Amino acid sequence: PVLSRGLNDKVEEVKRTCCLIVDNMCKVVEDPAAVVPIMPRLEPLVRAACEKMANPEARNMADRALNTLQKAAQGVETKEVTPEDALNLIKAALGDKASGDEAFEVTAKHIASLAAMATNMRSFDSEAWKSGVGFVEPFSGI
Repeated sequence: PVLSRGLNDKVEEVKRTCCLIVDNMCKVVEDPAAVVPIMPRLEPLVRAACEKMANPEARNMADRALNTLQKAAQGVETKEVTPEDALNLIKAALGDKASGDEAFEVTAKHIASLAAMATNMRSFDSEAWKSGVGFVEPFSGI
């Protein structure tokens, strides 16, 4: 929100500073998937700053920020895991332990939703999974 407000500001020095911040933030991001959620909001604002600024140095900074932003998001795979996909994988991993009773199905759907959410959030800490996802038998072993 702060960068959006700054990039919409009328003062070119504020826009230039926001572009510098965007440029530096994108350089320190290790996982390109972290940039994807902000792209739809920041890219048009930085592009507009490139086109509308009169100061050549500020426009150059905006161009650099736009290039860095686009480069940071390159090669990202945004595949999301659905709860249905997770449920199928869980049932396959459980094999014979996957009973078909109603209580199992309800619990399995809940665990699959938790697993899909944790996967989409890129949370792969094994201890967090044991305590937050696979906390009920027979799911604790997978």
